[in-house]
Amino acid sequence: MKFLLKLLLIFLLGGLYSTTFVQDASSNCDMPQQSSNITKHEIQSKKRVAHYFTSITHDIIKDGIHSITDIPGTFKNMFTIPFNKDNKISTWSSLGFLGCSFFFDKKANKFFRDKWDPYCSKYIPNNKFPIPVFTFGLKTDNDYFDNVFLALAEYGYAFGLFTRNQRLRILCFNLMESTAYSFIFTRGIKTLSGRARPWREGSNYREHNPWEWGNVNSHIKSGGEYNSFPSFHATYYVSYWTIVMDYFGHRWAGPLVASLFYFQLQNAHWLSDMVTGGILGYWLGIGIIEKTNNNLKNNNKKISNISIRIYPLKDGISISLMKRY
Repeated sequence: MKFLLKLLLIFLLGGLYSTTFVQDASSNCDMPQQSSNITKHEIQSKKRVAHYFTSITHDIIKDGIHSITDIPGTFKNMFTIPFNKDNKISTWSSLGFLGCSFFFDKKANKFFRDKWDPYCSKYIPNNKFPIPVFTFGLKTDNDYFDNVFLALAEYGYAFGLFTRNQRLRILCFNLMESTAYSFIFTRGIKTLSGRARPWREGSNYREHNPWEWGNVNSHIKSGGEYNSFPSFHATYYVSYWTIVMDYFGHRWAGPLVASLFYFQLQNAHWLSDMVTGGILGYWLGIGIIEKTNNNLKNNNKKISNISIRIYPLKDGISISLMKRY
């Protein structure tokens, strides 16, 4: 988190400082023709640097505003697009599958408890993540892939800013939104539903009833024992990978890819918790994607690739920006 705050401060200061470059360069342009070619080249380089930092500062501010203003549109898309005429069959099929999953909660939990959870505990390492990430308030000490996905989104966003790769910046910004929105959305449902988790105590398993709902007061007092429904991780992983796979033109594969990583907390959820989280995550991913498309349409902008070229000079360097549409 400290790293990201420092990065933001550097670019904001760079954007402010770049205005001085522009003013200096503009005043120097009015000088007589006595200036040498090197001086003119330095003025042009200062202008390029000024534009570079100004555009980065503009993108950071714009994305910060969008992270708040996009919330209503995202959740509106989340619950309208899946029920469009073209999506009705897949939506109602997934909801039917969800309804059936409630009747297999006990059997599935027995498998996770006796077979799958011991296997994961034995063969999947629980290592501390080596680089700093901003966790959006999540407790990710025991969730290694949480940190991996957050790092890809956050450092990818920073890389997109540095290289002025707008497609990468927007993709990674959407991934960070999916993390925050998944947490906000599922937290409210968890509190209101108050569903008991199939907890493990030591070497023994407490037999909770999967139909045990409405323990709102118990959830507040116990912290996490009565907030099983829906699974935040399933929502987060599926929304994250739906956005990634849509970037490559295969949105439908998002839930399949997400399922490859979702094996760490199986014993903490009933099967229906995970199925519900997966469906909500897919809808959330679609909502974020369509929100981004609408923003680009409204602004009449195209995502462009901007490359940076650095040329060595006698007395310094020249930074050149190339924009391709």
